Amino acid sequence: MYNTYKLAFAIGKDYNKKQVRLMYLCFGMIFFMLEMIKQCLLIHVGYNIWYFPFQLCSMPIYLNLFYALTHKIKCIPTWLVDYGLLGGIAALIVHSGFTDTPYLYITIHGYLWHSLMILEALLILYKGDFHFKAYGHAVMLLLLLASIAEVINIMAHPYGDCDMFYISPYHLSSQPIFSHIDQLIGRPLGIIFYLLCMMAAGGILHLLGGLYNAHRRQKLHL
Repeated sequence: MYNTYKLAFAIGKDYNKKQVRLMYLCFGMIFFMLEMIKQCLLIHVGYNIWYFPFQLCSMPIYLNLFYALTHKIKCIPTWLVDYGLLGGIAALIVHSGFTDTPYLYITIHGYLWHSLMILEALLILYKGDFHFKAYGHAVMLLLLLASIAEVINIMAHPYGDCDMFYISPYHLSSQPIFSHIDQLIGRPLGIIFYLLCMMAAGGILHLLGGLYNAHRRQKLHL
């Protein structure tokens, strides 16, 4: 059993050195194609600016392809574990965004998309491409992406309710619990609180990822 575990770890390590870009490229292309089909369907039936693909859970499109093609921003795999896993799990728990729709493809897309996010995060952990010390950089990347999302919210507001990252400044949060918090402390502080909660939840998953890495190294040296 130990030899099998050691062999799997060795294969994973070799995979990271030689074929890591292929894994991210494949996930990036799958996410891209799924999203293009969804966007074409939505344009055909009547487009809502809210469906513009720059939600937290849309980030695997851009981050996977960017990392696969450039291999820059080394914290991207860690981000995909911390916040990809967070987004995937949260969306499958609170799934009204893609189940309360008359379009079957949107529902199938939602379940498949977020399941793939979880699968990729687990594969990154298994392949050893998760870096515990990259947490700070992953948080900075999250804040950068959230800032871009807020700029999009403001610029696209004349065309509809563009609520990227669910941090639109024009109305209370549409997320359960956070809408009540917004009523108590106001929307600006509510947005900050929402992002802090996201960072904290990502931090918990990051800690679990670090514990998994430590356990794997310990098993390897037994």
